[in-house]
Amino acid sequence: MSFRPLKISKNILKFSCATSALLLAATQAHAQSIDYSSFEDLFGEPITVGATGTPKRASEVPVNMTTITADQIRRSGSRDVPEILRSLVGLDVQRVTQTNATVAIRGMNIDGGRLRVLINGRDTFRTYEGVTQWAALPVSMAEIRQIEVVRGPSTSLYGANAVTGVVNIITFNPLNESVSNVTVRGGTTGLLEASGVATFQLDDGKGGVRFSASHFEADIFDTTLSAEDALLRNPADDDKFSLDGLFQITDAIQWGAEVTYYKGVVGATGTRGRGQYGTMEDYSMKTTLSVDTDSGKWNLAMHRNVNEEGRRSVVQLETGPLLLDNTIEAKSLFVELSNFRSIGAKTTVRFSAGYKDDKVEQFGIGPLTGTGHVGLRTYYGSALWNYDATDKLSLTTAFRWDYMDLRKTSDEADFLPFTNDDYGNFSEFSINAGLVYKLNELDTIKAIYGRGFNAPNLFEFGGQINDAAGLLAGLRGVGGSPDARPSIAQQFEIQYTKKIESIQGTLNASVFLRLDDNLFGTGASGRLTQVEEVSAFYARYGLLANTQTYGVEFDLSGKTDAGVNWALKYSYANSSEDALDDPAFDPRTSDIYPFLRVAFADRSSKHIASAILGYENDNMWADLLVHYKSGYTTYSGLLEIPGVVDPYRDVDDVVTANAVIGYKFDSGLSFSIRGESLLHKLQEESVAVANAVERRLWASLSYDF
Repeated sequence: MSFRPLKISKNILKFSCATSALLLAATQAHAQSIDYSSFEDLFGEPITVGATGTPKRASEVPVNMTTITADQIRRSGSRDVPEILRSLVGLDVQRVTQTNATVAIRGMNIDGGRLRVLINGRDTFRTYEGVTQWAALPVSMAEIRQIEVVRGPSTSLYGANAVTGVVNIITFNPLNESVSNVTVRGGTTGLLEASGVATFQLDDGKGGVRFSASHFEADIFDTTLSAEDALLRNPADDDKFSLDGLFQITDAIQWGAEVTYYKGVVGATGTRGRGQYGTMEDYSMKTTLSVDTDSGKWNLAMHRNVNEEGRRSVVQLETGPLLLDNTIEAKSLFVELSNFRSIGAKTTVRFSAGYKDDKVEQFGIGPLTGTGHVGLRTYYGSALWNYDATDKLSLTTAFRWDYMDLRKTSDEADFLPFTNDDYGNFSEFSINAGLVYKLNELDTIKAIYGRGFNAPNLFEFGGQINDAAGLLAGLRGVGGSPDARPSIAQQFEIQYTKKIESIQGTLNASVFLRLDDNLFGTGASGRLTQVEEVSAFYARYGLLANTQTYGVEFDLSGKTDAGVNWALKYSYANSSEDALDDPAFDPRTSDIYPFLRVAFADRSSKHIASAILGYENDNMWADLLVHYKSGYTTYSGLLEIPGVVDPYRDVDDVVTANAVIGYKFDSGLSFSIRGESLLHKLQEESVAVANAVERRLWASLSYDF
């Protein structure tokens, strides 16, 4: 009993220091300017500014967020982000190639098109096709400071397409964090990789630059390939480069610049599990300017993404396979101005206004290819209000309004079912609200609501066209429609977090309900006609279904004084679908209906469970992940002809294991061995048989200097 007053005094002192530090940091809030290391040491847990713009403990943000630290990334021995995400509760990871996977949160793994992935606030989403190419993320594992994963619609906080959630990758701050590392890897399946990171800082501490570069190559998985896949697939061969600089120009002005480059072999999965193959070259440029004023902190961010893809496809003719090469060129420009300020000791607000311009050159086969573009200009405004009512209760509310102007400048043709004048504009609004209540020092409850939207990609708006009348027996076709509109997601969630001192761990439990309206898919309607002996096929992207997804998540973790750590994780997500009786056929494209009504309810596993066991001392570490996913039924084709064509396919239950063991020498040299998909020679995780995952084993040698 005699020690209790001293303990209380220390807690009060620590809380006072922490509160003062957060108030000070709130005046400096910017994703790249916060000294994360200092705050982690002070609070004993990660700090984030991603959700609200306000520096907050990860346990106190008004969303369901998990933060993966740099130390956890190092211990994993993983070479890419999807395999790190596999260990998180509520995430469905379907690996499809050596370098790529589809990742979804809380059910309905719709080709990863509803998940927003950011690197230091820069969007990596490919708006022309609505996917994230994980292989093309221009970041080395050694330069990642933390990965923040948000579950649920977060459009008003992070932007469009943050519907099922957000993966926010934050790299080390070159201004006040020095990271220099060289890593080499080699293993089975021809896996070879070399990467390097180097940080250079000015002597006066007012500037720093970080470089990173990597090269990766590996053979394709040794699985059964169709004749088409065998012609298209090539071994992985990727190169990445990034430069990130941050400078303190004056006490009040900070300037940053970032340049990235990626070139590699495309090995992704599109709709219906079909492969997309070819080469890809990406460029990005970003600059930021932050100014502290009497009216708060002003941030200006601008970035430019350029995607150039050479895509290959095969058409089977009577004379044999015909190999087609297509070129995709897409560009995105983003500009945002935001203001963050504190109003008294309890209230902070953030206002943002921005502009985004996405466009893709008309893509396909024939003379109309590349004659113009389909684009989407977005103008938006947002406001966020955070109120810390007491030291136990806080409320955050955010609103965003998007005005989207759709346009098409491509050459027109008589066989097209629409004209450029059919493209118009539309708008959407988003809301996020979170109530965080700390029952005591150990227990926290969050009540969370989110409403967001998923905009159609540019191909779904009509950016894809085939006019190969002279090449392929008169085939003509166009994909997409100017009438496509965003799908809307709403989610209601209660999250409970408890720190359990007896096991030095934490229990996280959540229950949620998500409502998705106006989900759209390929081939909603179409027309087959004979015009001058030319077969014309028009496929549009129609509104097919409203869905309901409810589920629960449990995440229990702990550790011992002997260096043993463990975790048990389970998630359940059940989706039901209300198919639209009449999918609002466009009279220009709906003479007949031979196409599949795409089902969304069974696209991913309902049950996902993981068990993690690890050990770490001063120099050695070892971790084992055993992962289970229940089977599911999804669609693998476009046409459904009773008794002739069955477009559906079952994927069996999956049990897999990843493991790593490593040792770090006092000199800064580390050695580790990691294995993935260890339980089977080949393992099917996704709908396409050709995407069966091969067991992999590699060794890594890493040196910090």
